Amino acid sequence: MVKSLLFPKPIRNFPGQRWIRISIRTWHLAAMGLLVGGMAMGHPLEEMQMAFWHTLLSGAVFVAVELLTSFVWLFQLKGWAVLFKMMLLAGVVFDPSRAMGYLYAAIIIGGISSHMSGKFRYFSPIHGKEVKE
Repeated sequence: MVKSLLFPKPIRNFPGQRWIRISIRTWHLAAMGLLVGGMAMGHPLEEMQMAFWHTLLSGAVFVAVELLTSFVWLFQLKGWAVLFKMMLLAGVVFDPSRAMGYLYAAIIIGGISSHMSGKFRYFSPIHGKEVKE
């Protein structure tokens, strides 16, 4: 019962899913751009709270949409990349002196993981193979 809820076959889809993902991704990119740009211009994190929280919230909403379709995302490299980016964002709070390094690392990981081939995006280090369902 639990397995079928967490790992449905076929993966759950819902109306407007593509446009919802596009909207969330756009929100996330805009927030991250403001956060990185503001901090690069020398604004302290305290002044960038709105951009920071929008970056974190949009990432969390994107994770929720992924998990709504299936929890298989947690085992794939694309899911691991997002979780690692969220840890890097937490690093900004815990070590603001290295914020730009954390943010640049998140951008690099995001750029690579978003554009790598499906062979790698769907690869599961736990299973040692590509896992889609």
